[in-house]
Amino acid sequence: MVQVIQYVNQIFSSNMYVIHAKENLKDIWLVDVGDINKILDDLPMAIIRGVFITHSHFDHIYGINELMHHFPSCIIYISEDSKDGLYSAKKNFSFYHGCPIVCSNANIHIIREGDRIELPDAGMLSVYETPGHDMGCLTYSIDDYLFTGDSFIPGIKVVTKLRGGDRMLAAESVRRIKNMIHGGIKLCPGHNDIEYY
Repeated sequence: MVQVIQYVNQIFSSNMYVIHAKENLKDIWLVDVGDINKILDDLPMAIIRGVFITHSHFDHIYGINELMHHFPSCIIYISEDSKDGLYSAKKNFSFYHGCPIVCSNANIHIIREGDRIELPDAGMLSVYETPGHDMGCLTYSIDDYLFTGDSFIPGIKVVTKLRGGDRMLAAESVRRIKNMIHGGIKLCPGHNDIEYY
């Protein structure tokens, strides 16, 4: 059985999620990475084994260097189209907000549609490509949790005006995600609260 802890980051109130097995708070995984120090304070004995990036806009990746400092063997799971945003402050938009973020050293693992990653004791995490907000957007599911990043935030129109955005692809991704929602799903978006169905 999987459990999830939501953290709201300082930058743009983006969300970072901790995934862990119900009886195991030692081995944890993240969806997106922001204010790492909150996790270090709350879960001092935890080891972050991996982070699943929904897309590489800076409000979803800005804690990556701090993460790698504390957990150098942590695996960064990311799409091919989002990878470049880790290494370019202009591509991840942090340059334009006066706080350039460039990934200095990371253990990158490219993932794509249909991949399934085993999280020991926690189950299998499935990967879905949901472009539109950005070409590299990914959605993840594990157990009854669905992590949609900025591809779908209930009640908010998907932003597609940034570089890499595509209105038609966004609409298709929203339709796809909505078809994945059924009774019992806990939808975890990139911003705002978890939605329970």
